[in-house]
Amino acid sequence: MARTGRKVNNRLTVELRTVGLSLDAWLVLNMLVTEGGRSMGEIAEALVLNLPTATKLIDRMVNDNLVYRKPHHEDRRIIEIFPSDAGVIRHEAAKKLVAKEQAALKKRIPDLNRLMQELVRLNRNLDKAGK
Repeated sequence: MARTGRKVNNRLTVELRTVGLSLDAWLVLNMLVTEGGRSMGEIAEALVLNLPTATKLIDRMVNDNLVYRKPHHEDRRIIEIFPSDAGVIRHEAAKKLVAKEQAALKKRIPDLNRLMQELVRLNRNLDKAGK
């Protein structure tokens, strides 16, 4: 499973580079565009990164004008990350590449959606067991 995951990640990494994104930057942008602003802690947890690594990633994305930081509307001690207009545009370009890769995978694995649902369920169970 790990080997297959690395191969898929490598293919996506090559494709995403053509629009100037790393795989982690794509994952952050996709989360922010589809789900809205998130705190650094939430981003780190979702990407399974330690907080300093996630902070460095967000710093690079801020420098590339893909995201911006804004204090939380209720608790100003919490800083949330949001996609910038340029980030949304870059996300749309990357989304097409990711969809193309997903379509190629679906051709090779006819029941990919069921497999992905099972992997998501397994991850949730592992998360619960780890807490």
